Amino acid sequence: MNIQNIFKQNINMNQEGEKSFESDDEENEEKVDDGHWFQLLDRTHLLYKFSEEHISSNPVLKQNSALNDMVDEIESKIFHLYQEIGSIMPIKE
Repeated sequence: MNIQNIFKQNINMNQEGEKSFESDDEENEEKVDDGHWFQLLDRTHLLYKFSEEHISSNPVLKQNSALNDMVDEIESKIFHLYQEIGSIMPIKE
C-alpha cells in the first residue's frame, strides 16, 4: 500500500465504536499486516523528526514568516497523521 492509497481510505467506526479502515481501491488492495502498521508509524515519526531537526531550524525560516508558517502547517499535519495512525492501528493483546 502506498501513501496515496492511505489517504484514499475512509475511516469508519465499527460497532464497538473503534475506528477501522475501508479502502476505496479494493482491486489493488495489498495484504496489510502488523508490520506495515508499525513501519508506517515509524516512517511518519522519522519524517516529523527530520523536518523538526533539519528544516524548521533553518535560519531562512526565521526571516520568512510565510515559509515558516508552511513548515509549521506541514509538521502539524505530519504530527496529526502520526496520532491518527497510532489511534487506529490494530493492537494484538
